[in-house]
Amino acid sequence: MKSLALGLALAAFTAAPALADITCWYNEKGDYTGADSAPPGYDVGKVVKGDQPTGDYAFGYTVAGGPDTCPKKLPPIPPTDKPKSN
Repeated sequence: MKSLALGLALAAFTAAPALADITCWYNEKGDYTGADSAPPGYDVGKVVKGDQPTGDYAFGYTVAGGPDTCPKKLPPIPPTDKPKSN
């Protein structure tokens, strides 16, 4: 019986997905729009401006984990990282 419990515990442990750095994407209003693998240079915990000033990739926030670890609202942006207003 002990070996069955041990086997089940090991199977559950090995089936768990590994954590990876992912970038959570947000629109210009700060609403979550999706996630993908973190590009090189995107540090965990940092908010960055995306390639698009508006739309689904306006801001990125990199976390360790899966898409379910992404906050549904963009964390506060430090004053130096705010986009310039026109």
